[in-house]
Amino acid sequence: MNHNEGRKYFRMKDACSSVGVEAHVIRFWEKEFPQLQFRKNASGHRMFSRENIQCLQDIKQLLHVEGLTIEGARKKLSEKPQSSVQQVSVECNHEHLKSMVGETKKMVEDLIKSLDST
Repeated sequence: MNHNEGRKYFRMKDACSSVGVEAHVIRFWEKEFPQLQFRKNASGHRMFSRENIQCLQDIKQLLHVEGLTIEGARKKLSEKPQSSVQQVSVECNHEHLKSMVGETKKMVEDLIKSLDST
C-alpha cells in the first residue's frame, strides 16, 4: 500500500491485496471477529482504516501461520491490549463527548431560564 500512504481509508480491493486474502475471507472474518468494525461509505461499500488492515493481518497471522482456530484467534485478539493510538483516540472521543454534553446542558439551562422569564 505504499502508493496509498496518504489515504485514511481503503477499499476492499486494497485490503485484500495488503493482507493477501480474498474478499470472501474478509467478509467471513467480519462476522467472526467483533474487533473488525468497518466504516461503510454512502453506497454501502466497506472502507478499511489502517487499524482495520492491521487487525486483518493479525487475524491472518493467528489463523494461517500460528494455526489457531477461529475461537482461539478471537480469544487471543480480545486479550491483546489496545494500541496507544487507539487508546488516545478513545480518550479524545470521550473528552469530546463530555464537552458536548456540557455545552448541551448549558444551552438547555439557558433555554429554561429564557422561558421562565417570559
